Amino acid sequence: MLGIAVGSFRGATRRVALHPKQGNKNFYKGYGAKSSGRLTTLGKYIKQAHKIPNFVVPDLAGFNLKPYVAKTVDSPKVAPMTPDVMKELGSK
Repeated sequence: MLGIAVGSFRGATRRVALHPKQGNKNFYKGYGAKSSGRLTTLGKYIKQAHKIPNFVVPDLAGFNLKPYVAKTVDSPKVAPMTPDVMKELGSK
């Protein structure tokens, strides 16, 4: 009898993911961001170079393609990759 009544309590159907605004003042969820350094014992923050991401971007000067592709463009007709085609590509 008690097992049936447990699900009928007020708020029992509101079991969704807890967000920081829904928790108490001590609840900190974070958003999966990686740290870029560390805290010292004195409370000072030291950045560590190996933790900071380094994005390598090629030189795009003279690059003719644009980032936008229209929806009306047909998909390219590409020949199937057979061993003969791969040998030809490898010999170039």
